[in-house]
Amino acid sequence: EVAGGPDAANFDVALAELSKRAAVDRARLVLLGFSDGASHALSFGLARPKTFRAILAMSPGYAFAPRRPDPSQPIFIAHGRRDTVLPAANVREMIEGLESVGYRPEVRWFNGGHRIDPDLLKAALDFALGKYRRGWRLAACRASAFAVNDKPTKSDWEVMAANERRGRDLARAT
Repeated sequence: EVAGGPDAANFDVALAELSKRAAVDRARLVLLGFSDGASHALSFGLARPKTFRAILAMSPGYAFAPRRPDPSQPIFIAHGRRDTVLPAANVREMIEGLESVGYRPEVRWFNGGHRIDPDLLKAALDFALGKYRRGWRLAACRASAFAVNDKPTKSDWEVMAANERRGRDLARAT
């Protein structure tokens, strides 16, 4: 079950821990992933529609269908037409599957390979958060390390700090 299990437990612990350290507006939680992380974000996010305001999938490869679909959940998918790692044809099939149960994902294709297109990342954040998009960085960066390990290690904290610096740099650039 994608909605439960160790990943869900780690996420719940991470969110609780983050909420102790920073104000977390649970109405604005967004799940964003790239590559296999995007596939996992789709599967996990679709299984927990009341938890996530939107799902942003950058170059995903698959998604597991939830037991109880909630087609009102916003989904943004960006994918390269020349992606050789997770081919566009697979993603088209996945999108058709989502649409067959009522989802209406916002799909953006770009002329590139297996990467995150910076313009589409900005579009995805605007899609999910609109004028509030600057608030996503700290929560997303810190939760990612907790989701990987039950207890963050020193290297997890170093990765989080680097992610937060990159997030601040991206904020200044946008």
